[in-house]
Amino acid sequence: MLNRHTISLLLVSLLLLSTKAINDDPIRFSSGELEQAIRQGSKENKYIFVNTFSQSCNLCPSTNSQIFRDQHVSQLYNNNFVNFNLNFDHPRYSHLSHILDLGTHATMLFFNKQGLIMHRTVGISSSKALLHAGEFIIKNRQDTPLDYQNYDLMLRKYDLGYEEPSFLFELAKVAKRIEKSPTTFVNKYLSTQSPADLSNELNRKFIYAFTDNIDSDAINYFLKDIHHYKQVLNSEVINQKIKIAVYNGIRTAISLRDERLYQKALWVIDASDLSYKEDFRFHIIAEYAEGTLNWQLYHETVVNYIETYGKHNPQLLNEIARKYFYVFLPHKDIRKLRIAQQWAQQSVNINPAYDNYLTLAYLSRQVNKCDEAHQAAVKAIHIAQSQGIPFTDANKLREAIELRGCQ
Repeated sequence: MLNRHTISLLLVSLLLLSTKAINDDPIRFSSGELEQAIRQGSKENKYIFVNTFSQSCNLCPSTNSQIFRDQHVSQLYNNNFVNFNLNFDHPRYSHLSHILDLGTHATMLFFNKQGLIMHRTVGISSSKALLHAGEFIIKNRQDTPLDYQNYDLMLRKYDLGYEEPSFLFELAKVAKRIEKSPTTFVNKYLSTQSPADLSNELNRKFIYAFTDNIDSDAINYFLKDIHHYKQVLNSEVINQKIKIAVYNGIRTAISLRDERLYQKALWVIDASDLSYKEDFRFHIIAEYAEGTLNWQLYHETVVNYIETYGKHNPQLLNEIARKYFYVFLPHKDIRKLRIAQQWAQQSVNINPAYDNYLTLAYLSRQVNKCDEAHQAAVKAIHIAQSQGIPFTDANKLREAIELRGCQ
């Protein structure tokens, strides 16, 4: 028979193994693309948590980071969110990374089921902070069956012509909570308020709460009163608020093919005192053009931006050339790939870096310049070897060119 001491040791061992098993079940990040994660969230009635990272962001946590392995964190996020790990080095997300200032800090994003950003947070470096962020989203956005019942009853009342201000105020809040469009109710409510009333604390909070998109008049009043909000908070917080509102507006404009909303996004940018406004405007237009498959607008926007700002900027030239490779290769648009190849060559001439040579190699191969492609791949490898950085992609491309040429 086992003695009491042996039994105690076995129980402790089992407990430790059980704890280890729980801790070894981290946040499960879905693969694929962000749009797939958003569709999954909509299907499963979950919000979307996005961790962003890149090779150049040393502070950005990877999927195997300890903050994602805490048992309380993983349980909360796996049960309540669709989790996605977004590599903003990928050309697919190049415009998004500029719009949301990804890469300057470790940034995490929370999207609702329609794919609109609810919250952006930076600098989370502990499991406790990540847990609190998730709990905040769930607590403040959780809808209930009663919310849907109230919305249906209030909507019937509204359809019968009831437009008392306090009723409109509550109807807008309920609509937002259950992710129905609150735009009509927000606009109706704001139209009932005098200029003096709009500056009271309650209305300023209401306007701020609904400036998470640009499809209502809340953004108009927000911009008129922006100095107040900057005094209460700070300029960076307000600038990020505007950027998220514009991004959400563009997502809505893409989804609905709404030219009016797209034009309003440009108006909001022009009316805002944003730093690097022209850069932000460029990436918003490019994101809209790509999302609506308007390749003529996309190309014209890029060419004009490079002519104005990018001729002597190797990083921009390389980034856009790589983006063209990603966007126009599936269309077999050789003319645009040749233009991109010239931009890649300019970037190499200014700064003969590994990434620049790799982009040049990819594009040169696609426009049937095999010798130039091979030379660029070899140079990329030599640079990487001298700097002690990985060169797997360049080596694979070199081997492919030697085996198959430009096929």
